[in-house]
Amino acid sequence: EMMKDGHKMNMGHMGMQGRQSAMMMSEGYLFWSISEGGPALDTAMPPFKEVLSEKESWQIILFMMNGFETPAKN
Repeated sequence: EMMKDGHKMNMGHMGMQGRQSAMMMSEGYLFWSISEGGPALDTAMPPFKEVLSEKESWQIILFMMNGFETPAKN
């Protein structure tokens, strides 16, 4: 999916350990980590608070909480 800044966001394939880790994190922590990114976490992930809307961040969190599975469309 294309982000507001024109870059593509690719979640890629995550192994079982990555899925379990994401599912064990609280929604608030996930929102904070997506918004603030790597500097706050000591990782290379950029902050997305200027790129994603609050709604888009929550959509990503729901995607993560659903085991990185895309919901079936009717």
